[in-house]
Amino acid sequence: MYFLTSQPADLTRFSMFLGTCLLISFVAQSVGLVVGAAMNVQNGVFLAPVMSVPFLLFSGFFVSFDAIPVYLRWITYLSYIRYGFEGTALTIYGFGREKLKCFQVGLNAAFTILTVTGVAEFFCAF
Repeated sequence: MYFLTSQPADLTRFSMFLGTCLLISFVAQSVGLVVGAAMNVQNGVFLAPVMSVPFLLFSGFFVSFDAIPVYLRWITYLSYIRYGFEGTALTIYGFGREKLKCFQVGLNAAFTILTVTGVAEFFCAF
């Protein structure tokens, strides 16, 4: 996925991306093993999705951190998916990477999404 999205051919950046993806997959597999070892199949089939949905909702991918009510923000620190999402974003766009060339052509859907989410001002050179 790293090279399919035309990311820089930097060994350090790629190894950090690969390491982050591996660690997140290990944590997800560990959660599945704990659920599988703690209960029988019928209860595990029900409990695993029930445990996974809050991790996904509070990861910051679907709902931004600012949109989450203050009394529920502590749950975001328990989501391992949040740390994986932030880690992969940091390895791709952080560590002194030059700004991307974003072209504004008419009503470009990608540029509109970048502008609405506030990402364009940080990563695009106009």
